[in-house]
Amino acid sequence: MLHSNHLTRNDDMSDIVEISGTLSTPYLRTSPEGLPRLIVEAFAPSGRLLGHCGAQVTGSPLPFRLHLDRSALADDARITLSARCLSSTGSPLVIFSASQNPTLAQATEAPVDMELEALEDFEAVHDLHPLEMRVIELSGHVNIPDEVVKGTKKLDATLLVVQEDGGSNRRSSNVAEHSMSVSGNRAEFSLFVDSASVPEGRPLRLQLGVYNHEGTEVYAGRNFKELDLGNLPDLSNITLKLPPR
Repeated sequence: MLHSNHLTRNDDMSDIVEISGTLSTPYLRTSPEGLPRLIVEAFAPSGRLLGHCGAQVTGSPLPFRLHLDRSALADDARITLSARCLSSTGSPLVIFSASQNPTLAQATEAPVDMELEALEDFEAVHDLHPLEMRVIELSGHVNIPDEVVKGTKKLDATLLVVQEDGGSNRRSSNVAEHSMSVSGNRAEFSLFVDSASVPEGRPLRLQLGVYNHEGTEVYAGRNFKELDLGNLPDLSNITLKLPPR
């Protein structure tokens, strides 16, 4: 079942294209380290990362929506879509993977459905079907202040669980994320959240930021605290704020 907080299209966003689809896996085993994580990345022909998205999951398939700044990319440019499933959030262990090499036009004209397959050293459970998830979509477009450093940068949108000590970090608390390279002053994001991946009673925080590509410097940002997935605020048109001077 899919619930969504949809964004509104705008002609000013014409340099941004959307690739949508699903990531499907064999049955997912539970792990004491945490929930598995599904990720899909898009690369330019040069190998440059254009964007990625992912989420913790309890089942399959997971919808995805990548937003890419298509500056300097022609319709016939052959991009790479690379998907993987980690054994748990923060773990380097890849248990399933898949890859496709469509042109940009092909990837944006029709949904891209990717069937991840188990790696040779991982034994999938073939006689069990993945659980069907209740997925909630958070999406919108983002206005970046003109004062922000010009040139290519990246927008990160991350949904975080606030831990019992009041803190959160992007490794262990990361429920869902979306990232894209940005060359202008507009961007978009879409997060697909498996509602069963959110610990009961734990507050959520949506963190939006424009960073350098290394993620070491933030140019502008916005935080939504105490986020309620059952009563989402209007996220369709967000203006980022400059950090305190």
